[in-house]
Amino acid sequence: MASKLRCSLLASLALASALHSPPPAAPSAGRSRQPALERGAPATADVLRRVARPWTMTLKGAGAAAAAVDPYARASTSADVLETTIYFALWYWGNTYYNIYNKRTMNLLGGSKGGLAVSASAAQLGIGMVWVLTLWLLGLRTAPRMTASDWQEMAPVGLWVACAHAASVIALGATAVSFAQIIKSSEPIFVAVTEIVVHQRWEPWQVYATLPLIVCGVVLASVKDFSFSFNSLSFGAAMFANLCAALKAVRVKDLMGLPWVQDMGPSNMYAIIHIISVLWILPAAFVTEGPTLRRSYKRCLKKGAPPEQIINNLVLSGSFFYMYQEMSILCLSKVKPMTHSVANTVKRIISLLISLFIFRSPISNESIIGSAFALGGSILYLKALKSYGTYQSLPRFI
Repeated sequence: MASKLRCSLLASLALASALHSPPPAAPSAGRSRQPALERGAPATADVLRRVARPWTMTLKGAGAAAAAVDPYARASTSADVLETTIYFALWYWGNTYYNIYNKRTMNLLGGSKGGLAVSASAAQLGIGMVWVLTLWLLGLRTAPRMTASDWQEMAPVGLWVACAHAASVIALGATAVSFAQIIKSSEPIFVAVTEIVVHQRWEPWQVYATLPLIVCGVVLASVKDFSFSFNSLSFGAAMFANLCAALKAVRVKDLMGLPWVQDMGPSNMYAIIHIISVLWILPAAFVTEGPTLRRSYKRCLKKGAPPEQIINNLVLSGSFFYMYQEMSILCLSKVKPMTHSVANTVKRIISLLISLFIFRSPISNESIIGSAFALGGSILYLKALKSYGTYQSLPRFI
């Protein structure tokens, strides 16, 4: 009954997100591929307002509530705040259940060394692709019109999504979930470095100074698992996932400034990226695990893994993955990439606490103190971003 209830709720939420996506405008023969600011010659004040759009983040729950506003941004309305809050809540909720069902799936399939990690990742992505194609075919979401150059421009992002997902599955399946969450908590640092390298710009030092507090808080919250469950495979996979996630966040934010991407909306944008990620990961799964796929699966069945539980957990993990990733993209459309990454790190604390509650594990003093550090650091980050957060160009000699 509980599983049916969760599936019904998942379908309702995904349907709501599908209806949110605006229908794409009909493409013209001379469709511009440059950001909207570069078309025409708007007034200087209008340029400033459009460049510094109001990215507002409000997190309700677990003691975190703050807003990040750029200097030239207009005041956000209550509807904006409520919409963003709902996106973050659904993102966190979906990610928590994804972690649970993904861990159960990997346990049934022998973990990262069971010979099915990449295949399971491909199956999870494939479930999301089936879902969005169904929405398009039924007319519940208007399918975007894509040119060959559009697909080509989004292809690298799809690759990073596929790599980040497969690496995360391997990391989470190799050892305790909390250990992988510790390593993945350093993602904001990866995003900060990626922005510096790719765009040659940085935030003031006061903003960056809050990141170590957040990362250390996550580490402290899971220090017991870190001490006794260190796993080199999980460590390497999680670090690679961080790199791919950073590249994805920065590039997706850039794409959101293009008029043809704005026409399709963030939900359809992620749908296209997700489909591309499936096209990337399927060949990888075939090459790495295809020759031994049947033998590995039979080995899992011989160890007592019920086929219906494997399928059930695989479908649920794939469904929750697509849902929370779409919510994540909607959140990214509201905030800066590094703010999004910080929220992603705070999400790990909340996911850890909820997992402890679901599995009725005792909450240690380290978890409580670490959670407080991470959440407090996040609030300081948002305050610093509000007070000092204006991008600065790097010196010419860098």
